[in-house]
Amino acid sequence: MKKLLLTLSILALPLLAFGIIRQVGWDAPTTYDDGTPLAPAEIAFYRVAWGTVKGGPYPNVVDTQDNNTMLSLDFPANNRIYLVARTVGTNGMESDNSAELSINLRKPAPPQNFYLQ
Repeated sequence: MKKLLLTLSILALPLLAFGIIRQVGWDAPTTYDDGTPLAPAEIAFYRVAWGTVKGGPYPNVVDTQDNNTMLSLDFPANNRIYLVARTVGTNGMESDNSAELSINLRKPAPPQNFYLQ
């Protein structure tokens, strides 16, 4: 069975009213897991999964509409988010998870002892 390889990175975007938008991006794999060449046309789409527990489970799953290597996601504020990505081939096979990434979306505490002089 051939598996696809994938790496993933996160880019920051501004804070929105209902959460925090982050754009995730990755490099398209060029080989199957066994090292044989993988043509871009053999990639159907990518699947990004995330949750709030290190190592999973990743209950939130979003698929790209095609084989684009970027996706904007809306995460809940005040959490640490853990993400993985997978490649889905045109043959229906899905890769193993990418390396896990984490991002701290926790809000800082407000200033204390606020006063006028």
